[in-house]
Amino acid sequence: MLAAVMPRPTRLLRLAALFAALALASAGRADPVEWTGQSGNVLLRLLVDGQKATGTARGDTARATIELELAGTRVGSEYRGTARGVARRGAQSRPISGGFSAVVEGGAPKLSLQLMNVGGENLTFSAPLSRQGAPQALKCISARGPVRRTPAKGVPTSLKSGDSFAVGDQIETGPAGAAILSLEDRSVVLMQENTRILVPDVPDNRSGVQRTQVSSGKVWFAVRSVPAGSRFEVSGQDVVASVRGTEFEIEADEEGEFNLTTAEGQVDVVDPTGTQPPASIREGEEWRLPARRLRAARWGARRAAQLATKHSRWMALLEETDRVWPFRRAGKPRFWQDRFRRPQPIPGGKVGGGPMRGPAQGLRPGAFPGGGRPNGPPGQTPDRKPNPGAGRMNPPAPRGAPPRGGVRRPNSPQGRAGAGRMLRP
Repeated sequence: MLAAVMPRPTRLLRLAALFAALALASAGRADPVEWTGQSGNVLLRLLVDGQKATGTARGDTARATIELELAGTRVGSEYRGTARGVARRGAQSRPISGGFSAVVEGGAPKLSLQLMNVGGENLTFSAPLSRQGAPQALKCISARGPVRRTPAKGVPTSLKSGDSFAVGDQIETGPAGAAILSLEDRSVVLMQENTRILVPDVPDNRSGVQRTQVSSGKVWFAVRSVPAGSRFEVSGQDVVASVRGTEFEIEADEEGEFNLTTAEGQVDVVDPTGTQPPASIREGEEWRLPARRLRAARWGARRAAQLATKHSRWMALLEETDRVWPFRRAGKPRFWQDRFRRPQPIPGGKVGGGPMRGPAQGLRPGAFPGGGRPNGPPGQTPDRKPNPGAGRMNPPAPRGAPPRGGVRRPNSPQGRAGAGRMLRP
């Protein structure tokens, strides 16, 4: 009825707006595109995901070594945002910030970066961007310390950053070693020290890695997506964990102990022999299967996970992953790791002391470390000098005594608590 009386131009405008919204939603669902460039010794990387763009800028300038994180949104035909990070010179480092703009459409994709006060001067970078193809699967993105690759029929060789490996290979990290491996469709595996995994040569892995085995150590899986009708499986000694797309940690040893923690999504665990019931481990839960000598007839148990503790243990390697492999967060407006971000200082203020011009991230309004007040450290009341007897009420002035320079503040918290008593300056 409304369409019948609505003027034709108005209907056309509504339809145009509807198609524009659908196109925008479709763009937001598209796979992210990686762009890279280089300005002098500074490497630039930009990941465009619909209306958002994130990236990094790292390298040496004449003044310092810079490490920056880029974050912005689309404005018209370009992406604009902020650049924040550190500048290092020798053993010293200081925070730096600036902005960036990038054009990725048309015949000349380019990224421009402006930084303020780097070694005493402002810097500007500009470089053409090249679109990268699909990320290479079965590649060691980053390796630190002793990392070895052992083919199914071969001798162990050192695995370094940028090296490829193959189905049938066993990857092992030694003491103080760590590795970040890419699998299919931007999925990634993080390995801590003294860890051993296998990518078995089975039919399911011929057209894309869908099965891995964890023999021992600590492994973090970030499985981005799995084709419809398929599942990504991780096997331990006596259990198989399967997912469609999630992040989870596995700790295992050669005695059969198998501990699983789900950070995002859901992981299903099953008994390969079929004698025990399956279990679903949801986000924020962990599942523990004891070693065989302690197990008797007992199957694994599920309980709430200490996810904050897990995050702190993996934080350095997760941050390194995001620097060299910017796909883990792509397309996820709600990301499990955001709840554990460290509080950021507010410009012009400090958390827990000094003047603050807004609520500190990660703190409840009115809650400050050590019980401090919003505009002073513990033991110091607003607009007053340090008071050794902080927390005690000022005694009332003797009857008839002249004012001691105090002022009544009936509407302040102190005035209400003191019921009209005089407050010293």
